[in-house]
Amino acid sequence: MFESGITNLDTAKAYYLAMDCSPYQMAKDHPKLYSQYRRLRIPKLVEKVWEEEKFEYYYGRLVNCKKDDTCCLAFIRICELAASMGKKAYIQRVVEFANSVLPTLEVDEQLVLVESMLGVHKRNLLKSFVEVAHEEGGTQLSEVVIGLVLYILDALEPQANHQFKLASLKTQAYAVMGRLAI
Repeated sequence: MFESGITNLDTAKAYYLAMDCSPYQMAKDHPKLYSQYRRLRIPKLVEKVWEEEKFEYYYGRLVNCKKDDTCCLAFIRICELAASMGKKAYIQRVVEFANSVLPTLEVDEQLVLVESMLGVHKRNLLKSFVEVAHEEGGTQLSEVVIGLVLYILDALEPQANHQFKLASLKTQAYAVMGRLAI
């Protein structure tokens, strides 16, 4: 896709979006292309606009998602993206979406939702979704996120085939609560 390199704003945007708006992923997966991208000196404001576009793309995929693995992947990516963007409005939209679809999700999908919010899948973030929610929305927003996580884990508890994973996720949730003093 980028055989001719990153030479202009159009190829830079395509590369940035293809790498899920992650400079870490760009540098790790394609150091030469990342070097070319950096030489273009794309303003942070432009990257923020691209991140918003990518968020809307993933959000649209989630809203229109049919039951398959791409739904889980989209949720993981949207949690990472909302956390990296660090904006309260995006975090709230993810939480609202999670609340609205919760009754329709299978057990494994609910676990992915919990893992995403706790940052289990974070590939390149210093902070998890719930930690950024705490920074951007204070205790109130982080309590909503942790409350949702614990609600899901409590509702799933009777199902024995996931006991170890549930216990591990619950421990992580309580550890996050302790770190954030919520």
